[in-house]
Amino acid sequence: MPRPKQEKNIAKAIRLLHAGKSPKEVATLCNVSQRTVQRWAQERQLDLQALESQEKALVESDPVVLSVTHVRAQVREILDYRDAQRSFAIEMGLVVQKATGVLLKAVEKLEQNPDEISARTIPQLMRAVSDCSEKISSAWSRATGLDDLLEQLGNEPQIIEPGSEEVPESATAQ
Repeated sequence: MPRPKQEKNIAKAIRLLHAGKSPKEVATLCNVSQRTVQRWAQERQLDLQALESQEKALVESDPVVLSVTHVRAQVREILDYRDAQRSFAIEMGLVVQKATGVLLKAVEKLEQNPDEISARTIPQLMRAVSDCSEKISSAWSRATGLDDLLEQLGNEPQIIEPGSEEVPESATAQ
């Protein structure tokens, strides 16, 4: 039978896992190994299922209530999308860099020897560079917009108990 302190730690770990934390994060927060957290989760599978059932009943009874797990999943999707947009912009930046180099070489060759390269290829290359640049701009715009949104929301959602609603500072200053 676990000691009271260990029992508290196990209950905390189960709540954190249910809240969407990874076993690695829970292990760090509970100051135990990741394997221990995984063992606790297996041993307390019924506790996890009970928490999920309670949450489901609460959500079904009040459609306005969202579970922390669902909110965290949505935030994770937003972060993944933002990261994908950043990666896309970086990769497209490399494409633009290479295409610009090709375009400059083509213009140079055209200037040096007009018979060696067709002038019709220059506008096509320019369009390709322009299209890629627009895609980069859009991807960076989306990623930056998501960064701004997430910054406005803060790092962690805050739970406000009924009757203790926060009053914005601007309202109290007036």
